[in-house]
Formats: sequence, structure tokens, C-alpha cells
Amino acid sequence: MIPVRNGAAFVEEAIASALAQEERDAEIVVVDNASTDFTADVVRAFNDPRLRYIRNDHDLGMVGNWNRCIELAAGEFITLLHHDDRWLPGFLARARRLFDAYPKAEVVYGGCRIVDTGGRLLRLHQPFPELHVWTGERELEVLIRGNYIYCPTVVYRASALKRVGGFNPRLKLAPDWELLLRLALVGSVFIYDPEPMSEYYERDDSVHAIIDGELRTGEEHIVALLGIARELAQTGEKIQAAYAETLNLWANREVPVALDEFMNLRLVNAARHFFLAYQAAGSLRRVIRKVRRAMRKRGRNRIRSRG
Repeated sequence: MIPVRNGAAFVEEAIASALAQEERDAEIVVVDNASTDFTADVVRAFNDPRLRYIRNDHDLGMVGNWNRCIELAAGEFITLLHHDDRWLPGFLARARRLFDAYPKAEVVYGGCRIVDTGGRLLRLHQPFPELHVWTGERELEVLIRGNYIYCPTVVYRASALKRVGGFNPRLKLAPDWELLLRLALVGSVFIYDPEPMSEYYERDDSVHAIIDGELRTGEEHIVALLGIARELAQTGEKIQAAYAETLNLWANREVPVALDEFMNLRLVNAARHFFLAYQAAGSLRRVIRKVRRAMRKRGRNRIRSRG
């Protein structure tokens, strides 16, 4: 599944990488989220019976379009390829072999090549050195500390996605991380393959750069983190405690996680206090007011200390 909105400049590469996969029975569906550019023309230029093009009547939002992809998927497995990324050769075949070898697995993910606009390798993302098969509980212990799983490397068993209800539309940011956490919480088995499975493009106007930029906007970032915390809090005290500990570790820079690349220390610390205040107050609106007052007071104290 290739969700896209106004991706005419990049979607051709994504589609070509999907059609080049060895899995000849794979269905490639481009789900156009009411693009206003010439995305449709780019897609229709391909002449391949495996490729389908579906256009939404109106903009469903990023998460809404991802869930639309899940609704439209007809196969046993589902994977999302952002319109500005590409799969490496053999990706789908390798994922299928892993699912065949471990029939109880519900999530496969792997390494990723981070490249620039010219396709030059910036770094290789391999969160673990060797292949492993982990229970949901084991994956959760590590994944709750930060999202190290790149979306275009993930293949889900369709039944698992539909069991947990897909992506959470209430979350503007990090919906893929929250979905993976929920899958781990319900006991899904995860397989990790260190071999690079996709290329993740770093561009100022990429889907990822936009999301990362929004994560730097202060209060929006805090609310995003709390959105995940609030959802996880419904699963019990054990997860609440684990999440609070995670934010504490982030604040003290004791855990090297991918999220640290775009997390500001002050915001992480504020998010930690925000989460703990939410536990105590139980009201998101009251907590937002408390955090705003605390941040204003902290700013006044800094001014006095400099004076």
C-alpha cells in the first residue's frame, strides 16, 4: 500500500521499487489522499496489472489515509510504503520467508538505509546486530523507550492490524509507534532482520521531515507524547510505570534512542512532568494549564537569574 498526498515529484520511484519486487502476486495499491498536484498522472503512466490507483474524495488526513489503506488491503500481509521512500530489491520475498519460517509472527521489520536527495547513503539504521524473534512482551520492554522501527521496513499480518483497530486517528504524531506498542501489548510476535529493507529519504519537504518539524513545536510535541501515554495508561499500571520511567530516562539522557535525534531536552523533561501530572490530575485540560504555568514561571526565573 502506498499512501500519498501531493507526492507527484517522488511517488514514481516508490511505485517502481514496489513493482520491482520478486513477489509477483503482490498487489500494489496507491491510495491518493485527494492530491491537488499531478500525482494521478504519474501513477496512471505505469502499465502493470498489479498496480491499482484509488483516490479519496476528500483529504482524510495522514493517519486517516493510512487506515484507508488497511481497509482496502485484501491480502494476508500489509505494508505501507510512504510516497517518498522506496523498497530495496527482495524486501517482500524476504519478509514472506520470515513469516513462513515463524508462522506465529505478526510483525516483521528490518534495517534501513537513510539516504539524501541524491540517493547517497547518510547512515545505516540497524537497531540490533542480529536477527531475532521476540514475544510482544520482550519487544515492548525495548520499544517503549523509543521508536527504532522505520515504517517502510514493516510488514504486518493483516489479521493483527484489524484485531487492534489500525492506527489511532486521535494521534497527530507518532501513530506508527503507538500502533506497534499496541501490537506488542496484545502479544504479537515480532521478527527483526538486520538486513536493510528500504531506503528512507531525508528531505526538507518529506513526510518524515514534516512530522519531525512538528515534533519540535513545543506544546504540540508534549501533547503527542501524552496522547500515547494516555492510550497506554488504559492497559494498566505496569505500562504507566514503564512509560513514566522511560520519560525520566530520556530527560536524563540515559537511553540512546532514535527519537533523541529530534527531541529537545527541555521538551522531554516537560513531557515527563506532564505525564506525571496527568496521572495525578486525570484531566488533560487541567494538566495543559499547569504545564503552561510551570513553563512561564521557569522562563521568569531564568530572566531573574540572568539579571
